[in-house]
Amino acid sequence: MNEKVTAADQQLRPKETVQKMLISTTSRMVGEYESRGILIAHAWPDLRSGSSGMRFTETHMSRSAYVIAFETPPVERKLGAVLPDYSPVGKALAAYSSVLFGKRFDSHGVLEGSGFYQIPDLSSYDTPSNPELPFNSHAPRLSLPVPLNLTQLARIDAALVGPPPDRVDLSRLNAACKFYMQALQNAESNPEVAYLHLITAGEILAGYYRYADARGVKKKFVRVLCSLLDEGFYRAPDSVPVHARFAPNGIEESVGAAHDLRSRYVHSGAPFGKWVEPELGIRSGDLQIGSPVVEDKALGRILSVAPTFLGLERLVRYCVLRFMASRGVLAPDPVG
Repeated sequence: MNEKVTAADQQLRPKETVQKMLISTTSRMVGEYESRGILIAHAWPDLRSGSSGMRFTETHMSRSAYVIAFETPPVERKLGAVLPDYSPVGKALAAYSSVLFGKRFDSHGVLEGSGFYQIPDLSSYDTPSNPELPFNSHAPRLSLPVPLNLTQLARIDAALVGPPPDRVDLSRLNAACKFYMQALQNAESNPEVAYLHLITAGEILAGYYRYADARGVKKKFVRVLCSLLDEGFYRAPDSVPVHARFAPNGIEESVGAAHDLRSRYVHSGAPFGKWVEPELGIRSGDLQIGSPVVEDKALGRILSVAPTFLGLERLVRYCVLRFMASRGVLAPDPVG
């Protein structure tokens, strides 16, 4: 048998300069994104399978997957050379998408990279999620709504394909978005950890600012986040109970209490997860309803004014997007 490899056969092999990665969301996006050497397109499930319907509708198993494909420079192949790892690109794009749309995204790793096929990590793909929570639903967020269409990613071209605007450290912004994304990933299974991730995202954002009179991490955290809120934040909350929504006259105390919860947890290990976990109905507000009854009276006072996870998540996303818009990283929606 003639086993001579032809040029056509070579085309079947993965290209060394093309990287492909898999991401998914518990929500549902339409459209595609294509810009300067990068493409994000749908990865379809088996449409002949009866279970595929659960993926496209708001069920506990809702998931939509997308492939990120982009080109990279050729790498010189020589003995001892280490191939570059492009997997952080998929994680970064999932993080930016998570903040832009306000939805949970997961990065599953590389499908094809540097001339090799690879096996993605699908451990989170079949994890059930509550479709009624705002970061899982198939409806746009009420606060700073963004249509659930991948073409909207063109609004953050500066972050995805560059060049970045002046005075913007994309590595720091990427880190803030990453912690926000991780908060959504942990919200239903470990709300305590998820809450701490949101605080970290806020602190990273606060690090962009310099105040001569702001001493202390908490004071700066409160000042920066509150300065990024405007009237729109209070007009369009995702939370339903009117009496458990943020108000301008109490926002600084609430944001400060969120930071106090993190500090108290770090120094004493005082658990607080069950008091802030994302819930529906009467407990779906930005703030607690009533005063939590706990043995630690000081902790109880903090919890009584601190945001719930849903409240803090909405606030942190709002602040990150407002920051991105003010620095030229987020462009206005050309349609809206």
